[in-house]
Amino acid sequence: MNDPLSHIWAKSPEKAGEKGESLSTHTTLVLERLAERRERVPDLCHFSGSDCFCDLAAWTCALHDVGKIARGFQKAVRGNASFEHRHEVLSLAFVGSLSIRGDDGGSVAAAVATHHRSAREILEAYPFGGTARNDLLGHLVAEDEQRIPDWLSNVVNPTLRRLGFAELPSWNPTSSEEALGLAFRNMQGTRRTIEDDPAGAMSKTAMATRLLRGFLILSDHAASAHQKMGWAETLESPSWLEREFEYHGRTFWPHQHECKEVDGNAILTAPTGSGKTEAALLWAARQRESGPGSSTIFYMLPYKASMNAMRQRIPGKFGVAEDSVVLQHSTATASLFSILAGKGYTDEEARRLAKQETNIGRLMTAPVRILTPYQLLRSVFGLRGHDAILTDATRGLFIFDELHAYETGRLALILATVGHLARQLGGRFFAMSATFPRFLQELFRGVVGGEIRHVDADGKTRNEFARHQLRIADDDLLSDATLADISARHDRGETVLVVCTTVARAQEVYTRLTSRVPVGQLLLLHSRFTVQDRNRLESEIGSRLATGKRNSAAGLVVVATQVVEVSLDVDFDALHTDPAPLEALLQRFGRVNRGRRGGLREVVVHSAIPDTSHFIYSDEIINKALSIIIPFANQPVREENLQSWVDECYSPIAGRLKDQIRGLVREYEETVIRTNLPLDTHDELARQFEELFDGCEVVPKCHEAAFREFLKTNPLKASELVVPISTARLVSLKRKGLVTRISGSRTRVVDAPYDEVRGLMV
Repeated sequence: MNDPLSHIWAKSPEKAGEKGESLSTHTTLVLERLAERRERVPDLCHFSGSDCFCDLAAWTCALHDVGKIARGFQKAVRGNASFEHRHEVLSLAFVGSLSIRGDDGGSVAAAVATHHRSAREILEAYPFGGTARNDLLGHLVAEDEQRIPDWLSNVVNPTLRRLGFAELPSWNPTSSEEALGLAFRNMQGTRRTIEDDPAGAMSKTAMATRLLRGFLILSDHAASAHQKMGWAETLESPSWLEREFEYHGRTFWPHQHECKEVDGNAILTAPTGSGKTEAALLWAARQRESGPGSSTIFYMLPYKASMNAMRQRIPGKFGVAEDSVVLQHSTATASLFSILAGKGYTDEEARRLAKQETNIGRLMTAPVRILTPYQLLRSVFGLRGHDAILTDATRGLFIFDELHAYETGRLALILATVGHLARQLGGRFFAMSATFPRFLQELFRGVVGGEIRHVDADGKTRNEFARHQLRIADDDLLSDATLADISARHDRGETVLVVCTTVARAQEVYTRLTSRVPVGQLLLLHSRFTVQDRNRLESEIGSRLATGKRNSAAGLVVVATQVVEVSLDVDFDALHTDPAPLEALLQRFGRVNRGRRGGLREVVVHSAIPDTSHFIYSDEIINKALSIIIPFANQPVREENLQSWVDECYSPIAGRLKDQIRGLVREYEETVIRTNLPLDTHDELARQFEELFDGCEVVPKCHEAAFREFLKTNPLKASELVVPISTARLVSLKRKGLVTRISGSRTRVVDAPYDEVRGLMV
């Protein structure tokens, strides 16, 4: 290849004395990553409104870094100086020299100019009539500038042809000043068109510009990291996944068979432990097989604990390569580090692998993502990278596990985002639960639109999952009679789950059981442990009580809070629980006899409502749940009754809730989604996003010295020593003078007792 710009570097060398990566090599890699994304989403034109969108995206990628020919940039990339300008702005001088027709020229210019900074920052730094533009143009070397047409003809166009893109449009020989000015005018015109359109972020111009910018950012980042798009062979078709199941000796339930035949959106209701995860992945494999493309799978879970467990489960159980599955939540790197360290990796190995996975998550190249819906909400609240996140979500396959777990306001935001992804970006959705209220099913159908297949476990399957005998106990969970019952079960060799409404109550139950249950056979699990200790506890419980793999579980008592409710694949012999909303109770039941080991196992609901319960649940909701289940006391819990129980529980408020949530969805569509215009971050939306989260992380006083040391030597080890608490709790501790801040850090230290057995005691 005749490369007239072979001497131009796009990247600094990794090692001193080596050559940097050339502009031609980097540009080729970016175009190759774009071609891989086109394979995932081949019908991009449908979402952008442009018949030539793929070619526009390729031209954007081809031109995005041409400005790196600047004299100052070449000195900087060789380590000889700093470059005070933006190379991507200089790239506009070459965008303006190409004959890109109509509004497309403005979208291409906007994407190129903003692939590192927002449009607002670029326009403020390089205003019309200022000196910055001329200063930047002064970095052009005449000889290199004159080589650009040859470079485009001899290097870029052959690469475009090889990858199936159209060649660049014709070159207009004009001065760099005129070309730069034209590109700026086109970009500003596109920005004004988007701002003036009543459709806002949903307008045709906004969608096309967002996708161009998003695909450029995604392709550029992946190319810079030398990371190709990931591959998940067993999820390419249901038959491939079935072979993986058969290899492990698994059989299928009818609802799993039905899910693998669904084309399009689906809702699944099936008993806890009946393979809903398998059904969801069979559905996803069906969508990928039927196309178009090979869409990314987004597996949504409400709690970090269940996400961490699923991250370990999918590679081992479904034949997906480790680097094709990534975990994405606010403390994912720390969680991964702790999980890996617990598996015997050295700190250095665990740190390297955890950071590697986090980086792959940021690059958005993995075909399977395990995340909270809040990671997607970032894309509609105008946070940094929102255009790339939404672009990556185009044609995505979204699995929602336990959609009912979110409070009303957040649920409405999630549903509004689901509607946008479904209508504007071609997303397909699979929602599943053992307890799926009908009013919520109706809301979900409303935002997704079109036909949604409802897959329901049949009567025979539900009869197979009759696992529990319900008992209602009048005495309090803390009563001597209850504690004696729990210890007697332990002495008989049973594994017992005890679920309390609050952390303090769980700690008290644990303390009072220590005189009755031997050390090592009594564990406490709640949210106020450090990351390190909680991962250790969850790992120990999972290793001893995993469904179908119970290992020396006899005589174990686990006292916990709501953290055990969702997606933890554990199997107890009996349950004692505080009263709670009906869905929470049913989820707790699902942790007992999950593997259907024969016979009915007792689940005991204590009807005495704790005094502190109203901080978590309203008495009205708890009393309603009790009124529904008490008539079924001393009877088997029949799976076919659960839907009617849930619907009866919501019947007094279902209509009001539907109206409230629908109103909030409409409000969020107008005030958030339409307002989230491309090319810029949005400070006001970002503030609203931060307000969604009530909580912070603190360091117990006993870990302060270690935390300070790890901040210097191993920040991931430091992140293992934090404990999550609510904002209200933090304020209360501040008033008592128990909170200090570590100098040079946002982290706070709490002067309250902590140990690895009981957690933080406040």
